[in-house]
Amino acid sequence: MEGGNIAHRLGRLTVAFTPCPAAFDAVMVVLRHRGAWVLVRNPRRAWEFPGGRRLAGETWAETARREAAEEAGARLRDLRYVGWYARPGGGATIIGAAEVAAFTPLTGAFETTAVRLFPRLPADLSFRDGLYDFLTASDAAPRAGPTRPE
Repeated sequence: MEGGNIAHRLGRLTVAFTPCPAAFDAVMVVLRHRGAWVLVRNPRRAWEFPGGRRLAGETWAETARREAAEEAGARLRDLRYVGWYARPGGGATIIGAAEVAAFTPLTGAFETTAVRLFPRLPADLSFRDGLYDFLTASDAAPRAGPTRPE
């Protein structure tokens, strides 16, 4: 799959494993730590991968690192570009993947209420559009296309 223009349709989402688009406004980071998925508890929704809006002038990698720190207290290593998807309401979200090098305990300054390691996805996810299932299926994220320098 590497190097090609590959897309997968997941309900209302199309996930593209193509080079990073220049126009994106959000990033989601698929995190792993010691073989488990790292998800955060959003106080308005449920469990989800860290992510959020791009600040002016940020690269996708800068947004990914900032959001992982703000939502999970995570310092990342081996951050890589996976792909992107267009949100049904408009906008493009970059998908990154990384290992967590270290955690900082959550305090009132964090945007989420909990961080937890899961051997498999929990039932109470914030989004049930099939994206998380697809990305966490065996080897989906590692085989997901061209990497791009940060």
